Amino acid sequence: MKNKYIFLTALFFLFTSSAQTIAANPDNIYPNPAHYGSESNYGINLLSGDINKKIPLFTLEGTGVSYTLNAFYNGRTAALVNKDTAVYSSNALGGMGWKLLDYPKIVQDGSAYYFLDGISTFSLQSTGGNGYTPGGKYYLWKVTKGANNVWSIATEDGTHFVFNSPPVSAAGNVKIWNVSTKTAPLWGDAITFSYTSGTLNSIANSYNEVCEFSYGAGGQLTTITHKKANKTIMAMVLSYKSVSTGASQRYTLLANIKHDYQIAAGLTSEHRASTKFDYLEYNATLPLGGDNYPGALYQLTQPAGAITTYSYKKITQPSALVAPAYNVVQHAVNNGYDNHSGNVKDPQTYTSFNYTQSNVQLSSDSVYLQYNAVFTAPGLTYAQRNSGDHPFGNVENYFLNGLAAAGLLNLPANYNTADVAKLALRGKLYRSIINSSETVSD
Repeated sequence: MKNKYIFLTALFFLFTSSAQTIAANPDNIYPNPAHYGSESNYGINLLSGDINKKIPLFTLEGTGVSYTLNAFYNGRTAALVNKDTAVYSSNALGGMGWKLLDYPKIVQDGSAYYFLDGISTFSLQSTGGNGYTPGGKYYLWKVTKGANNVWSIATEDGTHFVFNSPPVSAAGNVKIWNVSTKTAPLWGDAITFSYTSGTLNSIANSYNEVCEFSYGAGGQLTTITHKKANKTIMAMVLSYKSVSTGASQRYTLLANIKHDYQIAAGLTSEHRASTKFDYLEYNATLPLGGDNYPGALYQLTQPAGAITTYSYKKITQPSALVAPAYNVVQHAVNNGYDNHSGNVKDPQTYTSFNYTQSNVQLSSDSVYLQYNAVFTAPGLTYAQRNSGDHPFGNVENYFLNGLAAAGLLNLPANYNTADVAKLALRGKLYRSIINSSETVSD
């Protein structure tokens, strides 16, 4: 009998969550599709099969409070770009999968209010008076609408967010409140945010430390300057490049993030190696196999030199899906450890991903596929995994994807079958099986 280590995810809280706003644009500030799933393998969201990776830009520290600003990449966009070209290149990082996660935000859309975390949109439900709750994973957060349309949020750990700047008007009858301060009330410390017409200008702490933002002619973020006591410490420089996504289509995508350290007035030195991003071009040659997914992230080079290469497979999916789906089916990591030989063909380089198609679900907005069962196999390419090889350490992952209990694979018998299809549980990992032997199968 094959040895297995089985981990069951206990579901203690079963909350209903109101429907989230529907949109087909994951790069937009608002609205964006309801996106679920937090289990990740080298930045791959296992629920949907897309790259969902956060790249930390900087962290400002205070006493009892801090804020990390991330860039976020969503690989689903490359297939969606032809749906509405303008909105995919209109945010601070140029779109095409990239967005700046300067969140949270509050939105009024007509008579409805929403909470945004940058990944999904949560409908604010009244709790009486001026109080609201976002529900879902933020069900413990207390949202209050005060006088003069000043919003505040108290999290379960006592952190407070305040939104006291005038809202920015957007398309339709939409108003967006950007965060003004993040405070630790017990310490009296704060992180402050400055915006002009919805564009982020600076983020500062209480110790005379600030990060200032500069933008190019096209509105794309080009420099983040880190200062202390009005002296420049470091400048983060973002550069972009043109990528071919069709026979006569090109888009400008984020290519490089470089850190320049200020060593003297007018003299800088690269503080650390750059983070680099390469994308699949139209009619590209694919040395590691898979299908061409023009415009999608192909290779990520980390400052320490580790290179992760992604391969995609076009999936036969329900016709209602708004655009073709290309799942990540393998990645190759060359970091001197996983691949100690330096040869990109070394089997230790690879991890393959297989998605069970028989019970895949569509997200409510028809943007994402949501899988119930996903299998990861370290040490095998996608082609080898499909040939029947089952290596030591391959992992079976099972997610709640909106199906009723009867449609879910390997669901523990003691689970409450009336709750598993609830929206609040969408994307939750309920079972993980690590297979410890390759010699005997079930």
